[in-house]
Amino acid sequence: MTTVISLQPIYQFVLIALIIIGSIKYLKYRGFFTDDDQSVFDKLVTELALPAVIFSSLAKLEFSISTIAPACVLFITLLLALIIAYIFCRICKFSRPISGTIIMASGFGSTATMASPLIYELFSSQPDVIQKGLTIGTLGSAIPFFTLGVIIASYFGAQYAEREVRISYTLKNFFMTPIFISFIVGILVAFLLQEFHIPGTVYFVDIFTNFFTIISVSMNLLIWIALGLMLRPIKIKFIIPILFVIICIKMLFEPIVATLLSTSLGLSLITQNLLILENAMPSGAIAAVLASRYGCDSSLAGWLIVGTYVISLITMPLVFMALQINCIFS
Repeated sequence: MTTVISLQPIYQFVLIALIIIGSIKYLKYRGFFTDDDQSVFDKLVTELALPAVIFSSLAKLEFSISTIAPACVLFITLLLALIIAYIFCRICKFSRPISGTIIMASGFGSTATMASPLIYELFSSQPDVIQKGLTIGTLGSAIPFFTLGVIIASYFGAQYAEREVRISYTLKNFFMTPIFISFIVGILVAFLLQEFHIPGTVYFVDIFTNFFTIISVSMNLLIWIALGLMLRPIKIKFIIPILFVIICIKMLFEPIVATLLSTSLGLSLITQNLLILENAMPSGAIAAVLASRYGCDSSLAGWLIVGTYVISLITMPLVFMALQINCIFS
C-alpha cells in the first residue's frame, strides 16, 4: 500500500486522553470528585452528549452505494469479535456485569472519540476520503453500537442494576432511551434531506447541526472525566489476562480479518487503509461509559480502556507496518 500515515496525531490523542484521565483521578484523590459523581457524568454522556452525536452524525450522513461493502466488512469484524468475546466469557464463567464489560470492550472501538478525529487529521487534504471514512464508520460501527451495543450493555447489566434479565424487557427499555429516539430522528432527518429539497432546510440544518456539534465536541471531555471516576483499585492478576484477550481480539484480530475481507472483495487501497484504521482502534471509551451506565462492571471497563489506549501506542504502528501501510512517526 502506498498511503503514508503519520502516527503523530495518534500519539497526541492518546497522551492527551491519558493526561485528562490522570488529572481527574488526582482530583478525585484530593476530594474534588467522589464515587457518586460518576453516575452524573455517565448520564451526561448517555442521555445528552451521545444522543447529540448520534443525531448530528446521522442527519449529516451522505450515504453512497460504494460504502456498503466496506461498511459490511467493518460490521462483520465487529460481530465476530463480539461472538469470540462472548465465548471467552462463557468458558471463564464470568458474572454477567463482567461479561458485558468484556464483550463491549472487545467489539466496539473508539470510532467517534478517536477514529473520526484521526481521519480528519490524517486525510485533511482529501475531503472525499474523509467523508467516505466517516460514512463507513457510521454505518459499520456507530449504528451497530447505537443499537446492538446498548442492548448488550443493558442486558448483561440488568441484574446488577436490579432490572429484569429478559431480552423482551431489555428491548422495551431500549426503545424508550434518548439514544434510540435520537437514532430514529437522525435517520428520518437524513432521509428527508436527501429525498426532498424543502426550501429553507439549509438554514434549519445549519442551526441544529451547529447546536449538536457544540455538544458533541464536549463529549470527549465528559467521557474522559467519567473514565477517570471509574478507575478504582483492581487486582492486576485479574485484569491482565482479560486485557491480553481484548487486545488480541480488538486490536489484532479485527484489523487482520478486515484486511483479508477487503482484499478478497477487491476494495481500493484507500478503503482498505480506512478499514484497518477503524479496526485497529483501542476499545471504545463510550462503550465503557455505556457499560457503566447500564450496570456492567465500571471499574473493569475504565481500566480496560486505559490499558488498550496505552497498548495502542505499540499495536497500531505494528499493525500498520505488518499490513504494509507506510507510516511515519513525526
